[in-house]
Amino acid sequence: MGKDKPLAVGFFTRTTSAVFLSDDVPQEIAARWLRPAQKQGPVLVLISPAYTSTKFTLIVFPQGLSTDAGEGTSFVQNFYQGGVGGGKILQNFGVDASGTMTVITQTLLYGKLQSTVVSRWNGYEFKP
Repeated sequence: MGKDKPLAVGFFTRTTSAVFLSDDVPQEIAARWLRPAQKQGPVLVLISPAYTSTKFTLIVFPQGLSTDAGEGTSFVQNFYQGGVGGGKILQNFGVDASGTMTVITQTLLYGKLQSTVVSRWNGYEFKP
């Protein structure tokens, strides 16, 4: 693309194109790292609110962004947040003891925490 473009987490000096088709319209796009301390494995979080819920679409590039053969593979996974009545589901992102990004799902009923589930990256998805 010629010039470096500033982003929230740094600068890209080389760009390839990618297409992601979805009926949801993201209101916000956040950038995270699969392994934040090493700044490895970019993760794009597309945040799409709709009525009483919000959809978080995670696009994970565990080997980074590359056009080399065998690299640049991406994985897409959805998480949802929201609720009606007295129930609510919250999504947060954290880092586990190994330094890898986690997805933390909390379920509340009338404001009281009912459960917390931590989903960890297993190589191709976040799994509890």
